[in-house]
Amino acid sequence: MTWAQTAERVHAIAAGLLALGVRPEERVAISSSTRVEWILADPGAMGAGAAATAVHPSTHAEETVCILSDSGSRAIFVENAVQLDKVASAIERLPGLGHAILFDPGADLPRVEGLEVLSLAELEKRGTAFLQESRAATGRRKVPLPLAVQHAVADRLVYGKIRAAFGGNLRGSVSGSAALAADIGYFFAGTGVHVLEGYGLTETSAACTVNPADDYRVGTVGEPLPGTEVRIAADDEILLRGPGVMRGYHNLPEKTAEVLESDGWFRTGDIGEVDKDGYARITDRKKDVLKTSGGKYVAPTDIEGRFKAICPFVSNILVIGDGRNFCSALIALDEAAIASWAASQELGDRTHAEIVSSPQVHELINGFVQRVNGDLQRWQTIKKFAVLPRDLDIEHGELTPSLKVKRPVVEREYAQVIDGMHEGARET
Repeated sequence: MTWAQTAERVHAIAAGLLALGVRPEERVAISSSTRVEWILADPGAMGAGAAATAVHPSTHAEETVCILSDSGSRAIFVENAVQLDKVASAIERLPGLGHAILFDPGADLPRVEGLEVLSLAELEKRGTAFLQESRAATGRRKVPLPLAVQHAVADRLVYGKIRAAFGGNLRGSVSGSAALAADIGYFFAGTGVHVLEGYGLTETSAACTVNPADDYRVGTVGEPLPGTEVRIAADDEILLRGPGVMRGYHNLPEKTAEVLESDGWFRTGDIGEVDKDGYARITDRKKDVLKTSGGKYVAPTDIEGRFKAICPFVSNILVIGDGRNFCSALIALDEAAIASWAASQELGDRTHAEIVSSPQVHELINGFVQRVNGDLQRWQTIKKFAVLPRDLDIEHGELTPSLKVKRPVVEREYAQVIDGMHEGARET
């Protein structure tokens, strides 16, 4: 399926939900394992102006009903009859739920009293008809679902209301503190509510850099404010100097000396870069940066983010290298994604552990590793990697409830694997 075909299906799903009566700001649930239909349903719900409510497929019936009731979901995408049964078991407690869309409908669609059950294909069919009727009603010529049409529909149903919520005259807003996810920045750019990321610290009297309204760049924190200088140190730490920088910590001369140089440069503790146009980008915190035995500093989260951006099979990755003579990585693969690939390679009859330990998978993942390495400095590159026999999870204490990796736990658990990659090696 091409990106164009994906877009066409997403548009049809969004229109299909509108045809079912789903309105902006209402909820649409998804109860399914990771699969392509999930990826279509999620942006489809957003395209209709709804918010997606995810229900993990392993969630038992009672909790599933509680989630649907609490969210007030109007419709639900379900993977199969098993997930549908959870809803059907207590449909009387879900008066607002009117529709269930099956990814795997089987030979005959199940019947549930008080709930319309339809296949994903039927929803898309209704959506296509809805779009055609809308064009006819507005006198537009028939065109093949271009992005411009989708944006116009979204602007009428969602984006215009977002601008109106801000008073209708908002030209831009400034975002600071934590980094803004790029997809959120692009979303608001599409709505016409421009979010200008900036950067500053308590020690610098707040803002030091900000994106200009007429030329802002998502993912950066903009240009230095008048009078402020930005410099990148040898270890990639961001240094700041200007009238807003503090004179020191009150009654803490030793702490002051740690961060403030005699010529006025303040060490921020943040790692970053400045592009050729003078726009700054924050990539990591210095305390999260590892130092190799050769004295080179590496920001693991930056490398991990780059790898996740290009590898569709990865679930989690940890770059290792603190105190070691080169960087290595522990890589856990998404079970559903790699199983689908394995089936196309005649490996479908194997267990997940057998698949990920195969030479074919090692060669596959190595291709992505080398792609990432191509954009890194020599000392940052991943020289060796190990594909883990299973994904990291909360049950083993490797992930927090918000699914953040507990790096020390993982490093202890796979200490032998890590030591094995570095044993007797002399790469630098």
